[in-house]
Amino acid sequence: MKNIIYRNANLDDALGIQYVSAYSWKETYTGLLPEKYLDDRIENLKLGAERTKSFLENYKGNYIVAVDNDINKIVGILAYMMEESCGHIDAIYVLKDYQGYGIGKKLFEIAFDDFNKNEINKVKLECMCGNNTTNFYKKYNGNIIDTIDYPIGNVCTVKADVFEFNDVDEVLKLIKNRKWFICMVQ
Repeated sequence: MKNIIYRNANLDDALGIQYVSAYSWKETYTGLLPEKYLDDRIENLKLGAERTKSFLENYKGNYIVAVDNDINKIVGILAYMMEESCGHIDAIYVLKDYQGYGIGKKLFEIAFDDFNKNEINKVKLECMCGNNTTNFYKKYNGNIIDTIDYPIGNVCTVKADVFEFNDVDEVLKLIKNRKWFICMVQ
């Protein structure tokens, strides 16, 4: 069992966040994105961390990190925001070695709990076509409402499914009724 804590990100987390982002993309998007782009993200972690710091300073939403408390390592990230009537999940990534322990579900639950507290009942997110995570979103009543061309920096454009969740309460019930490993929450 993993000893995971969940907390708000701070600027000191930038390198860990960039690490999770770069390696998650490499693990998930190999074959979907150019190899050179994925490798460059890993090779340029420090440069990416500087961009992440700037992003964190200006982000108008919430940024949560999942940390393996035994080794003080960020292993998952969640970025989400709320607009007047709709929530949006911008990022949810978990390192491959930490998948299957309920970390992604817990991050998802954190966002949906916050949406619920703020009386947001509709949530959207984009998921690259070909990504196995689409099954996760469908399991929680996510419906594909559109497929869009999604730019990946100046590198390429990919197809992404736009998922919409129309009942935050129902999603929370589904999350809480599915059994997963107990994790520490801070």
